[in-house]
Amino acid sequence: HLLGCAVHGEGMGGKGLQLEQIRGISSGLKKEDPEVVLIHCLDREFDDKDEFEAIDKGLGDKFVVRLKVNRVSGLQKWDAAKGKEVNLKLK
Repeated sequence: HLLGCAVHGEGMGGKGLQLEQIRGISSGLKKEDPEVVLIHCLDREFDDKDEFEAIDKGLGDKFVVRLKVNRVSGLQKWDAAKGKEVNLKLK
């Protein structure tokens, strides 16, 4: 139930929480209510196997990843209209 959620983080425009901070928050909330279900919403820069395993296996929590439709691949292509190399976007 989304209305029953509480958001924890460093606020808008700040850096995301570090894994140690997430562990501390998860542990503290579970002490308060052992039946609590924690679901972490990760931004796309945290879509890493190590993050997934730490949250899923290490903490026993759930997570979702916020994705972007047109993600930059790191590859480049020539854009004749711009007259330069541009990053290739994945869609």
